[in-house]
Amino acid sequence: HNEQKWREFETRVNGCHFPPKKKQHILQQDYDEEKEKKFIERNKNDTRYATRFLKNYLENNLAFSGSLKYRDENGEEHFYQKVFAPQGNVTTELRHKWGLPPKDRSQDDRHHALDAIITACATPLMLHAITSWYQGRQLNQKWTDNQGNVHYYKKEPCKKPWDFFREEVMLRVHNRVKKIDSDTEKVFWETLNNPYQKEELLAALEKQLPDRPQARHEFVTPLFVSRMANKGVNSSVNDDTISQIVAKQEDGKYTIYHKKSKTEKSNQSGVEMRGGFAGNGSMIRIDVFTDEQEKNNFIEPIYLSQLADYYSGKPLDRVTDETGLPVPTDKKGNKRKFRFSLYKFDLIGIEDEHGNIEYAYYRGFDSSTGTLTLQAPDADENKSEKGKDKGQYRKSVGKLGKKFQKYSVDILGKNITKIKKEERQGFDELFNDDDD
Repeated sequence: HNEQKWREFETRVNGCHFPPKKKQHILQQDYDEEKEKKFIERNKNDTRYATRFLKNYLENNLAFSGSLKYRDENGEEHFYQKVFAPQGNVTTELRHKWGLPPKDRSQDDRHHALDAIITACATPLMLHAITSWYQGRQLNQKWTDNQGNVHYYKKEPCKKPWDFFREEVMLRVHNRVKKIDSDTEKVFWETLNNPYQKEELLAALEKQLPDRPQARHEFVTPLFVSRMANKGVNSSVNDDTISQIVAKQEDGKYTIYHKKSKTEKSNQSGVEMRGGFAGNGSMIRIDVFTDEQEKNNFIEPIYLSQLADYYSGKPLDRVTDETGLPVPTDKKGNKRKFRFSLYKFDLIGIEDEHGNIEYAYYRGFDSSTGTLTLQAPDADENKSEKGKDKGQYRKSVGKLGKKFQKYSVDILGKNITKIKKEERQGFDELFNDDDD
């Protein structure tokens, strides 16, 4: 295999928060077909076990409405099934029957929401019909009528849950409205201009589904993918700055393999982290400051080297505040006003000239250009391609003033709140975040 690519892959794996056993499996090179079958089968068994456990847990701990028991014609007691765990081929079949797009895990994370909707709308009769059809097809079941004609097991029709179901799901999940080309009369789907604005979503629902008022209610909110910010020293350093350790030198420095330059480098200062090496130039977070008029933003990166200096007692050659961290100053030497800190996957919002807010997750900062690397909320977090439609893009926020804000979002993505005031955390608090 390609030695350089393998070393890069090895560095990425060692930099992940995986248990040692999992890393050993991933980095195993003598991986034949038999081992692959066993690995896949173990994964399937783990999934089945987790599904069965959760199903039983819900059945035993939720208070369902209606009777849970019934007696058959012989007087024997049975339990109604209240919790269902449909197989993947069943939800795939319903996607197709209801005119919904096929699952594409590489596009974004919205396929999870679509799976949840399909599962919630699938009735026990539908699940039974599709499962029976699959079982019959696999067994090649057939029957012969009185005239000698052979019939194969037929797939039962599964009606859509309600009228305009496809249009409502496409709008709520994918922020797309149904359009018809006036020339070709072909159907196409157009994305909303401001997909995270509740008012635009409600207006689109009213226009697209005039005969379904149930689709518009006070709890309607745009679908928003929430992520957890990587706070603390260990979790905040980006994976792409973690290098592979070749050797630890007698003087305490390191010889490393740098995956970007694909070269070995010696006499490197830094710390061991996540199974690899993080250089002192690695960035922990950025702190955002502003001027007295709050018209401009100033970015102060916080580096791993500053943390090392702090705990070694070495004073910083910069103006600092009460936290011991450096502070940007104006021409007269006055300290800038602190606004907030940004760690990887913190949520930010940028207001445009019309008052619309563009939300994005912070991914990194380029000190040479003064630009932030941002990611659209629903983009795959593992994508690294540049461009808004591909995962990540860059943005300069220096001149945006208060139009550039930090936000918090709850775990379900329902409530997005602007952070009005934040206290600056020093190095000691960083390690408290790691412990949490």
